Amino acid sequence: MTETPNFEGVHLWNRLMWAKANLKKVQPKYCITWEDPTDLDAPMKVTTPDPNWLAAALNGGILPDIEAYLADKEVLERYEKEHGSMEGFSWRDHDPQHPYVAPRGPMDEIEALEYIVQKDLPNHVWGKNHNRPMFKIVPRTAMPTNRTNRNAWRLSTFEMEAA
Repeated sequence: MTETPNFEGVHLWNRLMWAKANLKKVQPKYCITWEDPTDLDAPMKVTTPDPNWLAAALNGGILPDIEAYLADKEVLERYEKEHGSMEGFSWRDHDPQHPYVAPRGPMDEIEALEYIVQKDLPNHVWGKNHNRPMFKIVPRTAMPTNRTNRNAWRLSTFEMEAA
């Protein structure tokens, strides 16, 4: 593991650029498969982390705690609810937390993917408002290698295998 500088007070962009320049990329073994419950006719979606981002997550000391992203999501949702759209929104008028929060420690790959679920997937996908899971973390080897019948893929056809 590479010695990570103390990034307290350093903007997230600068931390990520340091990680890209100094950490070896990590190819993900897992991906996130998910369905949007608001669009049941849409095919299953697949989200795979960037190798540079995954290296930063596994190394630790670079990414902010997920709570900062969730707080920023709340600001966005509140603005949209109050104004009816995101038109006119600027972070200059609000106080974003995630770029400035102190970095968290290292994660394993599954924790990193759970972090992505909360950070990047819509809240209605990972929330507890469903009678079945709307996402699964699966080995990339479980994914079909071609996109034949892509529109017919459904989440229930994928099962988590032991790593």
